[in-house]
Amino acid sequence: NIVTNEYVAGPTDQAALHDCLANYRTDNWDGTDCGGRGWFKGSSEYNSPENCYDACQFGISQAIDAGASDVQCDDHEGLADCWMGFH
Repeated sequence: NIVTNEYVAGPTDQAALHDCLANYRTDNWDGTDCGGRGWFKGSSEYNSPENCYDACQFGISQAIDAGASDVQCDDHEGLADCWMGFH
């Protein structure tokens, strides 16, 4: 998978973002607002939103630790792909 990070001026609430991430392993593709950021998860022919989370969770967690304020993970499995993160 590929994780893209952007950093903008101002601190992020890393603890809140980690809590958001921990609670985002849900069986749906819905977005949500959490930790002061808009979270998203979507796919094109990808099998499961939980599998997408499992593929992306580690990279997003590392980006939060690094202070990223805009993160997107893309996971490609053959012709299927998913994306998740926050902005």
